[in-house]
Amino acid sequence: VLTADPGIPLAWTAYSGPVWQTAMGGKVDQVWEGDRLLWRYGTLADLIALQMPWTSGLPGGFYHDRAAGVLYLRTSDDGDPGTRELHVTQQGPSFAGQGHALRITGSYIEIKGLKAQWVSIPLLLKGRELVVDGCSAYATHYLAATDTGAARCIVRDCQADGGPGYEVYLRNLYGPDWAHGRGIWFRKNAESFEAYGNKFSHLVEGISGYTYGEESNPAVNPNVDLHHNEISFCSDDGQEVDGAGVNFGSWENKVHDCYDALSLSPLKVGPAYVFKNQFWNMQKMTPAGLDEGTGIKDGADSNGLVFFFHNTIYGPQRGTAKSNGMANWATGRAPEFLSWNNIIAVSRYITTHGSLRFRGDYNILWSSDPTRFIKNSLTAGSLARWQAMTGYEMHSLQVDPGFANPPGDLTPSQGVNLGTRGPLQFVNPATGAVTELDVSYFEDA
Repeated sequence: VLTADPGIPLAWTAYSGPVWQTAMGGKVDQVWEGDRLLWRYGTLADLIALQMPWTSGLPGGFYHDRAAGVLYLRTSDDGDPGTRELHVTQQGPSFAGQGHALRITGSYIEIKGLKAQWVSIPLLLKGRELVVDGCSAYATHYLAATDTGAARCIVRDCQADGGPGYEVYLRNLYGPDWAHGRGIWFRKNAESFEAYGNKFSHLVEGISGYTYGEESNPAVNPNVDLHHNEISFCSDDGQEVDGAGVNFGSWENKVHDCYDALSLSPLKVGPAYVFKNQFWNMQKMTPAGLDEGTGIKDGADSNGLVFFFHNTIYGPQRGTAKSNGMANWATGRAPEFLSWNNIIAVSRYITTHGSLRFRGDYNILWSSDPTRFIKNSLTAGSLARWQAMTGYEMHSLQVDPGFANPPGDLTPSQGVNLGTRGPLQFVNPATGAVTELDVSYFEDA
């Protein structure tokens, strides 16, 4: 059990209008007012004006002048900070420019039942085998991060919620706190990573495994399995597994109200297996309102193969914001998708993948925008046109699936009887072995 020192009284003096000041050395990482995370401003002038990168007027914030050893603070209602419960996090030993509570290095590390609050990164773990079980974090930027070199890591039945300050991150991605905010950040694991039964919300990303400069290295972050997680209200990716992606699996996850539900940008090697997920409401909050997102983001010169079966992507228009099913938002080649028995019902494009790298059949494909369907080097305004140009999707339907009670119940009422489907044969790109897959249960989508 770890406890902090008792509260330290701070001598606050008025500086200018609603801005107060107190002496504080070191490097201030975060300031919480109760359980509300306050925005860290880049300059004192911005704090006085409440001027953020994309907007202004959100409540409260701070600026730390390290050279002068002064902390400037503005509370959420412009009141006296001396009357508030404040939590000030000093940055200790640095990890990605942020402070952390516990840094543990060992051969086998298991953390069970940890509860964390008011700290940037509660856990920074480095070891051969890592287990994070039943832990929770509230009003933090992370639950845990694995440092470079972990061999095997399991994260199960955990929860992380960024707290009431999350709207700041949703509105201001590119401010001083851009790097903050992941449920789990696994960095350059050597053998495997598995996350299941977790709930992550109100963060920048739910589960992130970006490989930073080693995207083409198949030995970095192989054998990643993400399943039975619920991820919501993230201002960037719900699941981010950008890199080589050798034997990546994502199945039976629910990801909603995130900018992108799944990022494979890039998938350099693969293969990836994406089965029976539900992705919906792919948009992010900005000062002007919601901005369009996508179910799967890809591109960045990918070579990998994605087996994409029995998924539901639902992206209705909300306000003026629309959603794509799959979008090549990075530059370069998209991974190759083999897509069977999915429902993609969106308000913009089904896919913006390049050329013929999106192949499939027995799908329900629907865009509520009659001017858009598939956009790439062979743009098609309808399924019939796509079939005629490519010979793909010959048994698919362009029909509104008529979900029973979206987003809570995504059971389709239209197009579920697509006829008899025989065995589907795939050739393993590594071994050449032929496998027959049973795709007869379309209702599983």
